[in-house]
Amino acid sequence: QMEAVPSDETVAALFQSLNDAQSEILREKIGETPKKLEAEWESVRTGETTMGRLITSAYLKESGADIAVENAGGIRTGRNIEAGDVTKGDAIDTFPYGNYLVTKEITGAQLKEMLEISIELGIQNKAADEVGEYDGWPKNSGSYLQAGGAEVLYDMKKPQGSRILSLKIGGRNVEDAEYYTVATNNYAAESEDYPMLADAEVRNEFTACDEIFIRYLQQTEPEALKAALETACMTQQTESGSPNDLPVKPETVKIRKLTAKHSGFLVKWKKCSSVTGYQIQYSTDRKFKSSQAGTVNVKKKTAVKKTVKGLKAEQTYYVRMRTYQNKSGSVSYSAWSGVKKVTAL
Repeated sequence: QMEAVPSDETVAALFQSLNDAQSEILREKIGETPKKLEAEWESVRTGETTMGRLITSAYLKESGADIAVENAGGIRTGRNIEAGDVTKGDAIDTFPYGNYLVTKEITGAQLKEMLEISIELGIQNKAADEVGEYDGWPKNSGSYLQAGGAEVLYDMKKPQGSRILSLKIGGRNVEDAEYYTVATNNYAAESEDYPMLADAEVRNEFTACDEIFIRYLQQTEPEALKAALETACMTQQTESGSPNDLPVKPETVKIRKLTAKHSGFLVKWKKCSSVTGYQIQYSTDRKFKSSQAGTVNVKKKTAVKKTVKGLKAEQTYYVRMRTYQNKSGSVSYSAWSGVKKVTAL
């Protein structure tokens, strides 16, 4: 029979003081989210979530990669974070392991294969979730990928390996033989579930994932953050669609006027017919891979102008636009407009 060991008052007092000090740090506000961040154990393993979009957007901004992915098992929050304040404790709960960001280069064919594996794993995870028994989940359920930076149209009813109907980055079709930069955490980069990624050499290493997450929340303007949380990467083909019935590209928009404003700019365009809305992208470099890049969605299809605020004064920005069309959950984008340049006042 085990006997209780009396507590040591000195040790107990030291433990309490450390706990109190850490509690104050964990309660520190690091930013705000305009939408609920979906991060429950099941949700990050069965579909694209707002937390996944936030993390991959942070990775893209930090690295300038073409596409970013985060393994579901690397998102340790285990709960949703409601709209409003985000704390340092939330960041540490999400990234408790000290993983850091890396980039690797793989071909377009390998990128498709990687996403096909993730889609299959997501299907298996969903089936397990519907049964409701924890032991029924695949052992590698956490290898399902949250992705950002690409536009993927897929059909779950197709056989494994042929589900992706369309894969685009920056509005252009991904070419099998071309190389693309992938950003992810150092653990996922070596996953045996994605040998094409594990076998690729590390091109660059960055700081810890939690620090990137915190910096993104602190430095991203509310409109850009909201747009990131609303921009889907993975779109499932509807039952009415087929590989021969992909969404038709909507009309291309043309920027009519770009005017400098205080810490921002005003962009005007000619209204397009048969579109759901517009997307404005700005960056401090013409390739739109700067850490100071952002995207603003304009959902009102009758809109003809938008003021983008909260930018750096006296900074030059490159601006482009495109339209998008959402039909029964399938989103298609037009080609980008010509690029214009403006210097914020």
